[in-house]
Amino acid sequence: MSFKWPSKAPQEVLDYSFDWSRLLETSTNILSATWLIKYEGQPSVAFPVTTTVYGLTNNAQSINGKVTTIFLASGALNRNYTLTCQIQDSLGRTTERTVSIAIRER
Repeated sequence: MSFKWPSKAPQEVLDYSFDWSRLLETSTNILSATWLIKYEGQPSVAFPVTTTVYGLTNNAQSINGKVTTIFLASGALNRNYTLTCQIQDSLGRTTERTVSIAIRER
């Protein structure tokens, strides 16, 4: 299943989140979150913090309880990106969610 986040303009720095609470048991915590990025026709690649890949920048990222957040900056105008967040929880399970985001002028 793929989700869609609201678009952003290239000059904006905005935060986007996944809330994993519906998937994780009450006593389970997120231990790590890894972000990947894909651009139309290009391979999915690692998207670590403070890097720019395919024109989009991962300014920062965080884990707060059962919510993972990424702060996105820049981005090529009229380009659509696909981001994947892979998490590992305190029970050793891994799962991921994929989302698309468009870069549009406001």
